Amino acid sequence: MSSNVKKVGKLAIAIALVVSMTVVLSVPLDIIPPLGGLIDPFSGIWTVYQDADHPPHATVFAPGQLSAPVTVVRDSWGVPHIYAANDRDLYFTFGFIHAQDRLWQMDMKRRQARGMLSEILGSSYVSTDIYLRSLGMERAAQQSIDAMYSLTDTYNVTLRQNLEAYVHGVNWYIGQAGANLPIEFKLLNYQPKPWTLLDSISIGRIMDFSLSWSNDDLKFANTITQLGNDSAWELFPLNSPLQIPVVPEYGETYIPPPDLPDIAIPESLQITIDDVLSSVDNLPDPEGVLTRWKDDIVGSNNWAVNGTKSDTGKPILCNDMHLSRDVPSIWYQVHLVSADTHRNIYGFSLAGVPLLATGHTEYVAWGFTNTAADVIDWYYYKVNPANPNQYMYNETWLDFEVETTYIAVKDGSVIPHTIRRTIHGPVLSDVGVTYHDYALAQRWTGAEPSYEMIALDKMAMATNYNEFIEGQRFWWTISQNIVYADVHGTIAIRPTGHWPIRDGNGLGRLPHNGSAGDGEWIDFIDFEDLPLSLNPSRGYVVSANQLCAQQGPGAYPYYIHAGYAPGYRARRINYLLANDDNITVEDMKRFQLDVLDTSAEAFVPYIIWAFDNASTSITSDPMLSAAIDELRTWNYTMLQEWVAPTIYRAWFDFFWEQVFADEYPDDPTIRGSMLWPSPIVLENLTRFNPTSPWFNDTSTGTTETRDDIIIRAFSDAMTALEDEIGPNINQWTWDKFHFIVYTHQVGDALGHGPFPADGSGVTVNPSRVNMWARENGASQGGPSERLVVDFNDPEHAHSVIPGGQSGNPLSQHYSDQLFQLFLVGGYHIDYLYFDINDLTDRESILVLMG
Repeated sequence: MSSNVKKVGKLAIAIALVVSMTVVLSVPLDIIPPLGGLIDPFSGIWTVYQDADHPPHATVFAPGQLSAPVTVVRDSWGVPHIYAANDRDLYFTFGFIHAQDRLWQMDMKRRQARGMLSEILGSSYVSTDIYLRSLGMERAAQQSIDAMYSLTDTYNVTLRQNLEAYVHGVNWYIGQAGANLPIEFKLLNYQPKPWTLLDSISIGRIMDFSLSWSNDDLKFANTITQLGNDSAWELFPLNSPLQIPVVPEYGETYIPPPDLPDIAIPESLQITIDDVLSSVDNLPDPEGVLTRWKDDIVGSNNWAVNGTKSDTGKPILCNDMHLSRDVPSIWYQVHLVSADTHRNIYGFSLAGVPLLATGHTEYVAWGFTNTAADVIDWYYYKVNPANPNQYMYNETWLDFEVETTYIAVKDGSVIPHTIRRTIHGPVLSDVGVTYHDYALAQRWTGAEPSYEMIALDKMAMATNYNEFIEGQRFWWTISQNIVYADVHGTIAIRPTGHWPIRDGNGLGRLPHNGSAGDGEWIDFIDFEDLPLSLNPSRGYVVSANQLCAQQGPGAYPYYIHAGYAPGYRARRINYLLANDDNITVEDMKRFQLDVLDTSAEAFVPYIIWAFDNASTSITSDPMLSAAIDELRTWNYTMLQEWVAPTIYRAWFDFFWEQVFADEYPDDPTIRGSMLWPSPIVLENLTRFNPTSPWFNDTSTGTTETRDDIIIRAFSDAMTALEDEIGPNINQWTWDKFHFIVYTHQVGDALGHGPFPADGSGVTVNPSRVNMWARENGASQGGPSERLVVDFNDPEHAHSVIPGGQSGNPLSQHYSDQLFQLFLVGGYHIDYLYFDINDLTDRESILVLMG
């Protein structure tokens, strides 16, 4: 096909995109640009197709910006391999390339972190901007920059120069792009502002927010109010049973928690809590940045085996970080090479951030999973009735720290807002609600200065474990389980972050009485005291967001968290690694794609037992018998073409609801403001306490046991499936209910899906859905990348992202990895060649000249 024909085709697609997005998408009508701007022959939509793909050969001149030419080779997947003479030139080019492929994504992320959405989306987002600014992410980013700039040793001065070079590279691209901006800028009718280092650091904060910010303390307070102390602590224990901890060296078996206090929440504080919870729920929320954490779609898997478990005698490391299913992809893959420092790293970056988050070199590899560490506390204070500008702290009236922030709006107006802060942090009961008797504020590590840029740079330059941990000790936020492997044979995992030690080694699970001075953070756990598994005799390390370590007397002495994953992914990964002493790279890929549901493995035998011992009216029912027969022969894998996954998941939804719902209030608003038990708690009750009062339905007047509720839930679930699909049980396949989608912030036309898929919310390859909403309940979170690094051949690791490198929807690399690799379980090779002459996969070559 001729190039002219291709151009005409892309132009037609561009026109179709404009028509579809401006007519049927989620772009609000008040932010669509004038039609004349879209069809302007010099700056309108026509320019989008021109930059869809990079030319085979191109040269860009950046006078005064580079000390030597830099060559960028993009391989057949559009991944750039940047070869520079020195770090400064490398990072300038890195910034240029990020902007070239992902500028609008970068701009949107900085606006989220800095509370600048109203400027492009209109007045309906003012309340969202106020909340985002009140959280303090931009403020903390600036404090982090100030802290970094206060370090004047040679290393830190050089690092800052590299980061500044990145910023210059972004701005050089913005300056030379002219009218050839991404389609989203044209649809929203605005121009990008110059990039700053504050923008880059702030983007890291929005990731921190999505992974560590929580209002679970407020919900737990409501749970105690509604259920009582004993019931609340039973359903939400400090150490969940049936977990295999990330670091089992502190104990592999369940350790009962210490005596826990009875808590009474003042009624007037309860009103404040309810208003704060509802205010967040009602904020306009592009991309789910404020509420995504509630959907339980963020997590991750990582693991490593040493040479005793691999087929090559060398370590193999794997990572797949579970985040939102976004288009463009969250991660941008890149290979960075600097001749003078011998920097040679391939990995995953956030567009807009100058350093790679995870990746590998010829020496080391590392990956992340979220710890869900409790790094946020809420405090309530009495407000002085005689002076609303004061709050009580330690029985003394203190003045609120006051800051006025100004929200720029798309219509040209500027909205002022006053942020009040206490000694612990911002008052969030001021946002979207009226003033109350209590001021409710928070302290969160994400709103405090930290040193992630130093950590990422040092980890990437390490050649062994000792050098790596010198970088890792600077990793304060986001709290992560950092898995490590190296060419020397070492493997390790250490849950890492700045974890607070509370006064009296107390828990951070409920709002503290700030007026009484309760819940103070007296220190942070020292890096050397963080849990660590280093070269364990079992030959492998695993994390999948489960319990980091058993907490309490005789185990890990500090409180870490209570909101971790139920542990089903970790259970499966541990089984796979423990039972194989000849693991290959292909095995690792198979493990990452595994869809055996260990929760089903635990629960299904009890369904069959209860059915076999039920009354004749149950066992003689043809539909129920057919459904049980499906479960009897099932191997617990959640394959889309099978019926058993549908039967199990439908039963579980009804069972979970019928065990707990009768104890919860009928009011859906109150229910929504409470915590609900983890499946692992329900499994523990099912396996070990069949006569637990939780199985009794308080509304019936009789006393039910486990098996009674199992059978009732089973009958009700099968009836629901019959109503939903029909009486032919062979039609109840999992693909009727289980879908995944990839969404774009502008609208559906730039996204992908829904696609039927294997898996469940707790399989190693996860995808949690609301099966009763069908396509509308599709999974919006899951693996955001996959990586397998074999140190027998570190120059050829294997990876994939669920999308593509480009942010341009007309580019062949917008979603090529999604369709050609990710959806079919494929990977591509990561070429880690220090010598450019070794890289023969060359789709395009760009040379930047100074």
